[in-house]
Amino acid sequence: MASDQPESNPTPVKEKPDVPQKRATPLQNFPAALAGFLLELIIPSFVALALLYYLSGVVNLWALDRNLAVVIAIVFLVVVCLILSYAIDAFLRGLRRGPPATGKKRAAQYRLRLIRFVLGGLLIPLGLMAAANFSMLPSGGSLMDYYIRTIQTRLTNTPTSQIGDAILSSKNPATQIQGMKALEAIHTSDALDQLLRVLNSDPGVLKDAGEYEALSQAVASYGVDAKLKLLDIFTKLPPDKSQPSTLSGDDLYSRYFSLPADTLRSEIKNQTTDSATRQAQLAIMDGLISTMRTDLSEIQNPVTGAKFTTQDFVLDTMMRMSMSSDGDIKNFARQTATNSAYSDEVRGKAILLIARFGEKGDMGLLYPFLESSNDYLKVKALEGITNLQLKISGAPNATATP
Repeated sequence: MASDQPESNPTPVKEKPDVPQKRATPLQNFPAALAGFLLELIIPSFVALALLYYLSGVVNLWALDRNLAVVIAIVFLVVVCLILSYAIDAFLRGLRRGPPATGKKRAAQYRLRLIRFVLGGLLIPLGLMAAANFSMLPSGGSLMDYYIRTIQTRLTNTPTSQIGDAILSSKNPATQIQGMKALEAIHTSDALDQLLRVLNSDPGVLKDAGEYEALSQAVASYGVDAKLKLLDIFTKLPPDKSQPSTLSGDDLYSRYFSLPADTLRSEIKNQTTDSATRQAQLAIMDGLISTMRTDLSEIQNPVTGAKFTTQDFVLDTMMRMSMSSDGDIKNFARQTATNSAYSDEVRGKAILLIARFGEKGDMGLLYPFLESSNDYLKVKALEGITNLQLKISGAPNATATP
């Protein structure tokens, strides 16, 4: 019989005390939470804008009245952003685990969701549309105007738009100048829109004297039709965007050749009875004048150093228009010339523009500039007085419109 042995007591195992896990502090969670919050605000607007851009290429919304089209676009953005904000919030809430919040925590979460809806679904899209409508581009017009022109160009594949595309896509000045001359020859409202599209979309035309002269001459050939659009472009640009200009060959042309050219134009119109012959002679004369202006610009300033502003373009183009008198241009020139916010060069051109479109009773608009302390404006005023006096006495038929 086996002897009973006493059972050995097992050595008790010492249990390690539970070490509490470190929880991330609110400050450590803040960057991730902020990034997520911002994404929830930005994603709806980004997707809504992309969708609006796509649909604008399918449905020509901008063929409607501009204000109505903008209102429709705003409503569309707000509705889409609200729907996306709600969908993103529902999706993220489904991913979050844990017991539902109660009490104050639940109220705080509700307030945060409400803030996201108001910001992401309402304030941000409204702010983006306001910025697009009121942010002005250096070339004139707002971001919304540029967007509408881009969409309309994408929708309309007309011959004139193809010429405009060819001008904008080319880096060769000869190609661009020939395209401008083609749009001048076509002479339709669509062609004029394409010329102004080049002005607004290609800053290079303000840096090259040859392109500048060709575009200005082409737009000027549209006369009254171009006048209203040029006035609109100029008035949308604040005066502080006007920088001193380093050209212009027009200073030399206006001083020495403008009035003789007007006299010759008048004689051609009065002495040539055949309409076709008269138009052909005037076209030859316009070509010679355009070449002369380009050459004079190269004499006064090297082509590579030429630098124009949009205000320069508007004033120079109006100076090239065939009308001898125009009340709208004259009043616009007087307001510009008396506005000290503009540069001396712009004001000087406006003074000459008063004389260019002035009549016998308008001499009094020029004399007040002789009292200016600015010698440059005095010189331009005296030049304008000379030009207007010669126009009144020496070229009585120069006011006739071709």
